[in-house]
Amino acid sequence: MDDFKSPLAELVNSPLDRLDTSSRQVDRLLPTTGQPDLALGEVVQLVEAIARHLRPAEPLQHLKELQLAATEGWLLSSSEVEGLVGCKPRVQKGEQQFTRGSFCFVRSGKIGNQSAWKVVKVN
Repeated sequence: MDDFKSPLAELVNSPLDRLDTSSRQVDRLLPTTGQPDLALGEVVQLVEAIARHLRPAEPLQHLKELQLAATEGWLLSSSEVEGLVGCKPRVQKGEQQFTRGSFCFVRSGKIGNQSAWKVVKVN
């Protein structure tokens, strides 16, 4: 058995290990990429940090933005409406408006190559 080296001993003594002198810990680098080998806990922390930034700051933020657009009389492009309400604005043939939740969107010309929509608060 002394003739066989432990795979762990080979990894620890490999040239891909790097000593972090500030923390006195060894950072293991993956042999295929040369990137640090992260522990599972570190990966979970990284994913949680990314998820916090992807979540909207406030769940009702889109409604506040629609209310502001309605109050100010702003025209929104189709892509802006889609980003705020979660679906493309579609109207039935012969109609000029569509309603989603508490807001009505009235087709009001064009913004570039997209339809322009006036936002009206439904009471």
